Amino acid sequence: MGHSEIGVTMNVYGHLFQDKQEKLTNDLDALVERTRRPGRPEPSTVAITRSK
Repeated sequence: MGHSEIGVTMNVYGHLFQDKQEKLTNDLDALVERTRRPGRPEPSTVAITRSK
């Protein structure tokens, strides 16, 4: 059983890893920097919708 939204998960379990949030943020930032290539455009935000 999964939660309907990430916000629900964070509200329920977020207190368990507050001390890890800064490290995770830094690690994700480093990953993004390593995957960027010179001359490559910045990623754009794309809205994803579900078809019925």
